Amino acid sequence: MKHKNQIVKYILSAVIILSLLILVVTSYKQIGRMQATKRLESLQELRSDSMNQDPEENRIYSTTVNPEESKIYSTAPNPQKKWIEMNSDYQGWIRVDDTIIDFPVVKAKDNVYYLDRDFFKDYSAAGSIFMDYRNTGSFKDRHTVIYGHYQSSGLMFADLHKFKDYEFASEHTISFDSLYKEKEFTVFSVYIDSADNAQLKLRFDDDESYENYLKEITEGSMYEFDVDVNADKLLLTLASCSFEIDNGRIIIHAIEK
Repeated sequence: MKHKNQIVKYILSAVIILSLLILVVTSYKQIGRMQATKRLESLQELRSDSMNQDPEENRIYSTTVNPEESKIYSTAPNPQKKWIEMNSDYQGWIRVDDTIIDFPVVKAKDNVYYLDRDFFKDYSAAGSIFMDYRNTGSFKDRHTVIYGHYQSSGLMFADLHKFKDYEFASEHTISFDSLYKEKEFTVFSVYIDSADNAQLKLRFDDDESYENYLKEITEGSMYEFDVDVNADKLLLTLASCSFEIDNGRIIIHAIEK
């Protein structure tokens, strides 16, 4: 009997310890989400407050070697200079109406660095919205790819899943304000695929290869959109996790308006 009582005590102790661990982990995650949300909101407020500033205060200077290209190249009223001073990896700002997507976009030397770092380069499970490291940025590439985590809290790129609704995808565009200028993109392809299969091509040998790629991803969409897609326009792709399939990804392709 005494032996059985000890076993019961051990089991109860183990259950209590496990419960405490679960509580600690849950609390830690909640605190992390709150901190990430607070920081994102502070960035969004800063951007909103500075949209009405004098454009002359936000000129951006080229960092290229060519003196002719070192002249001022942007007088947009967005606080691009301020964001670069905060984080030199800053590449622009992405926004989709009627979603939480209203974030700065960064780019590192790989596609791993910002998976668990926020805009300030501090640890964050939510990570950042980041551009593929192979992209040049500033719309110098035909195809720009931007990634973000799917967060169950609704943060980051969780709202990409709204594009699985045909009406939503048809009625909402994607705005991306780069260091040079702001462009708007119209969604023309939405699909779920395995990360092993979703090969996002960033380099094209010629117009024909680009046209073939546009045709391929158009045909892969779960819906057919009435959108003019041709090789004279720039392509923007957003990607995040999806749990409909194993190791799934939701892919949103949008063409320049």
